[in-house]
Amino acid sequence: MNTRERILNAIKTFVEAVPQPNLESEAAQQMLTEHICESILNDQPGTYNHNQLNFFTDFDGNEHK
Repeated sequence: MNTRERILNAIKTFVEAVPQPNLESEAAQQMLTEHICESILNDQPGTYNHNQLNFFTDFDGNEHK
């Protein structure tokens, strides 16, 4: 799923959670922005492992090998 699809899905789920939001409201704009950011940043498919960054630094005296 590309970024455009993620944003569209985030907007759809936001509208389901908050029917007929008043997007002129700053609070609604902030809520939508947070919802989109969470959807994009926290739901990335792939093989990324948060421990990958520590693989080389956890051994041999915290030196990058």
